[in-house]
Amino acid sequence: MNMNDIKSPIIKNNNITKNNNITKNNNITKNNNTKKKTIRCGICRQKCNLICFECKCGGIFCSVHRYTHSHNCTYIEQKTQDKKKEIEKNNPKVGCDKVHKI
Repeated sequence: MNMNDIKSPIIKNNNITKNNNITKNNNITKNNNTKKKTIRCGICRQKCNLICFECKCGGIFCSVHRYTHSHNCTYIEQKTQDKKKEIEKNNPKVGCDKVHKI
């Protein structure tokens, strides 16, 4: 048995740590017991574990609220307003003279 095969605590900065808590750069890592954030629907707050739908408006929704009319999507409203302004800009009103009757 070689001395390198024996796992023993390492003393660093007067702190005793185990070998499995030291990374390759010899930095001490902390074991964080944080919970994973669950994904929920933006309307009904139902958990969306396997199937969740992302909308162009930036929301995450369940299978019931995935359609634009069910969650009052703001993206559609913005898009229609932008298109209306674009049409008005490209097609200005033309003022014509009245036609004289003969």
